[in-house]
Amino acid sequence: MGERYDESDGVEKAKIPLLRGQHEAEDDGDILVETKKLWRIVGPAIFTRISTNLILVITQALAGHLGELELAAISIVSNVIIGFNVGLLFTIYKNTNSYGMLFRDSLESWYYKILILMTGNLEDTKIAVDSLSICMMINGLELMIPIAFLTGTGVRVANELGAGNGKGARFAMIISVTQSLVIGIVFSVLVVFLHDQIGWIFSSSEAVINAVKNLSILLAFTILLNSVQPVLSGVAVGSGWQSFVAYINLGIGMLLFHWTSTRICHGLDLQAQKASVRINKWSISDSEARN
Repeated sequence: MGERYDESDGVEKAKIPLLRGQHEAEDDGDILVETKKLWRIVGPAIFTRISTNLILVITQALAGHLGELELAAISIVSNVIIGFNVGLLFTIYKNTNSYGMLFRDSLESWYYKILILMTGNLEDTKIAVDSLSICMMINGLELMIPIAFLTGTGVRVANELGAGNGKGARFAMIISVTQSLVIGIVFSVLVVFLHDQIGWIFSSSEAVINAVKNLSILLAFTILLNSVQPVLSGVAVGSGWQSFVAYINLGIGMLLFHWTSTRICHGLDLQAQKASVRINKWSISDSEARN
């Protein structure tokens, strides 16, 4: 008979484990390894979101070079009419099982659309709508990067916590927040240094470009702040705190919309007072003319 298989030899030869230890990922623990894991998720997400959003950006840029009125019209169509529908459908897709997150994401998406509607009540409507829509379009295009980091961070944190590796989840969070913040700083600096040139992408009107230039500092700070908040939301979602995040964002959203609605009502009240003064003035003038 042939030689019998010695199990001890097999055990000695099995030097390489089939499954890695649950805390062995921590030994990987350099930035390059975690970055590769993160960008396998974030990279395709950024490409998909930016490619989809570029359709509206290119459309608005082409319309902007036709004239100020055309840019204002396409801005209202793309940001308000299409934006309300896309915002609702996107939040339904993301939060089919969470009504709190659905309502919060809808408010977050609709907030920017309401700004366009409010801007239409200013004195120089075309310039105001054009400049604000250009800044919102630039911010929205860059915002696709932090939103992609939200997805990637949630997946990485959930994976590490599911493996019982709390330190790995913390390390993944630090890498995600740091890289998203660095990208936000780079884009903010570009906006500040190119404040007098970014408007030329969307319009050839000097008035619109000057208005965009005046909003460039605010745009830079908005980009910088938005580079951190979505990533932290991704950490909370990956940790299983979806409802907690929903209640916090919903409370902030309600306070914000209360302030916004108060300002709108105050503005409408002022307009009504001006209209009543003009009507009374005209009626008095007519009565004096008859006498």
